Amino acid sequence: MENCNTGCINEHRIMELEKDIQRNQQTHKEFFDRFEKINERVVGYEKDMTYLRTTVADISKDVKEIKEKPGKRWDTVVVCILTSVIGAIIGFLLNGVLPF
Repeated sequence: MENCNTGCINEHRIMELEKDIQRNQQTHKEFFDRFEKINERVVGYEKDMTYLRTTVADISKDVKEIKEKPGKRWDTVVVCILTSVIGAIIGFLLNGVLPF
């Protein structure tokens, strides 16, 4: 049998397999590089989502405060009216305008 150093029968097949291995290595490298880029994007999206969540929470708090303001103003108006009416009644009583 021949030594295969100079002219193997399967030399062309071996060469093709070596080329396939090199192409596969390059393809795998590109594939994993894409995964790395996707992972970096996901990390960025997570940061964006965290920022959005805190912003939405702040906005919700502000909206709640704004919704409560008219109620607080109404309460203030009612207190002022009651205070005025009670003050007037006490003033009239002290001056003797109302007979009791």
